Amino acid sequence: MHRRTRGHHYTYPSLADDLLALLDHLGAAEPVDAMGASMGCGSVLHAAVRAPDRFSRLVLLIPPTAWTTRGAHARANRESADTIEREGADAWLAANGTQPRPAVVADVPEFPPTPAEQVLPSILRGLAQSDLPSRTAITSLRMPGLILAWVDDPGHPLSTAETLAWLLPRADLHVSRTRTDIGTWGERIAEYLGRTLP
Repeated sequence: MHRRTRGHHYTYPSLADDLLALLDHLGAAEPVDAMGASMGCGSVLHAAVRAPDRFSRLVLLIPPTAWTTRGAHARANRESADTIEREGADAWLAANGTQPRPAVVADVPEFPPTPAEQVLPSILRGLAQSDLPSRTAITSLRMPGLILAWVDDPGHPLSTAETLAWLLPRADLHVSRTRTDIGTWGERIAEYLGRTLP
């Protein structure tokens, strides 16, 4: 298969297909709460747009760069995929290690990616082919949502989270500027999902 066509299994729409198929496999007859971070956020949104009646609430963590800010990120993912195929994952990780990290997680230890090296280029190309659903499609959603974001992360810019909070008619947005505040996310999610739906 030509390398430019690889990665379609790892696009947000394809992962949304997997999520909906999982709900079918589990026999989910009632709407469910769905949660996703970064790539998972994109997958959840595509699934919700495609089958809104299957979801009761959305929890969207660090929404990824989208729409007008997506192009540069897509180019970087394609270049990373090429680097891994040409020089190996270690060279890619070494190059990434020179890039500044968001201040809120700068002192958190970094771990190597868990997918096998031969799969990483396809994942990165899938990301390069992906974007969030259109703004118009997102405004059609009616389920409530909780959006958790942090600052100073080009791959997960605050602008995406703020736009989603504006587009979704029933969304709460919380922005963390310190690692201590990020530590409250678990409690925030638990409290949010513990509420009785109106």
